[in-house]
Amino acid sequence: MTALIAMSGMLVIPNASVQAAPVQARVGDYVALGDSFAAGPAILPLKDLDVVAPCTRSAVNYPSLLAKTVGAERFTDATCGGAETEDIDLVNQGTGLLGAPIVPQVRHLSRRTDLVTLTIGGNDAGLVQAALKCAYRLSDEEPCMTGTLKRETEAKVDAVGPALRRVLGAIRTRAPHARVLVTSYTNYADVSHSKCSNQHVRGDDIAALQSIVDKLGAVQREVAEDLGVEYVDLISPAVGHDGCSAAPWSNAAQPILNLHDFSVAFHPTAAGERAFARIIADRVTEGASAGSPA
Repeated sequence: MTALIAMSGMLVIPNASVQAAPVQARVGDYVALGDSFAAGPAILPLKDLDVVAPCTRSAVNYPSLLAKTVGAERFTDATCGGAETEDIDLVNQGTGLLGAPIVPQVRHLSRRTDLVTLTIGGNDAGLVQAALKCAYRLSDEEPCMTGTLKRETEAKVDAVGPALRRVLGAIRTRAPHARVLVTSYTNYADVSHSKCSNQHVRGDDIAALQSIVDKLGAVQREVAEDLGVEYVDLISPAVGHDGCSAAPWSNAAQPILNLHDFSVAFHPTAAGERAFARIIADRVTEGASAGSPA
C-alpha cells in the first residue's frame, strides 16, 4: 500500500533475520511483485537509497527474507510502494529521482523465473486512505465506514477481481514455468482493541475496515484458485497480532509513523514481515515436498 512518508536520512537499525531452516528444494530465480505491504516501507535498513526507483523497499521485507530462507540463486525485488494493479503489468509507476522510469513490474520476469510472489489490490481498493480517513477526523461521534465510503470501497474491492485476472495472465505469459503465490493482506485490527493508545478508530469502524480487507482476501483467493495459482492467507495467522496487540504484525491506523521500528500506519511491522516470510516459506517448502511444479 501507499507509503505515506519520505524515508531519507534515517539511521540503519538492525532487524532479526528469519529463523526458519533453508528449504532444500531448488529455487533458481525468484521475483517479488507487489505494493508497499511487500516492500516494507520505512522498515530499516532500506534495501538501498532507491535513487533510481524510490519505492521504499526494506532490506528485511518479506520477499528479501523469503529469498534467503528458500536459498534463491537469483532474486529480484520489484515491489514498490504505492503500486496498483496497473503498475504490475501496464504502466510505468512514475520515474526515479534520476529520471529513470519505474517500469511495469512484470518486465522483471522471464522464462527462467520459477517463483513469483504477488501482493496487490490494496491501493486499488483505497484501504489505507479509508483507514486514515476514519482515524484523522474532527469527531468520531458517528461511524465513518458507512454509507458512501463503505459502498465505494466495497465496489473498488470487487473491481480488483478482473484486474487481478489480467495481472496473473501477464505473469503467466512472461514467466510460463513459474510457481505463482498470491498473498492476502493481514489482520490489522481487533474490535476489542479499539481504545488502545495508538488506535483512534471506533470499534464499529474497525470491524468494517477489517471486513473489507477480508472481502479483498476472498476476491484474491477466488481469482487465484480459478487461474490455477496458489493463494497464501496472511489474515488468519495474524489473529492476535493486530496493531494493538502485544506482538503486532501490523500497525494500527495511528500514528502514521511508528517510531519504535519506523513502520507505517496500516502496514506491516518488521516482526510482521518476518512472520509473513516464514508463512510463505512454509508454503514453498510444503509445495516442493508434495511435488508441486516450480
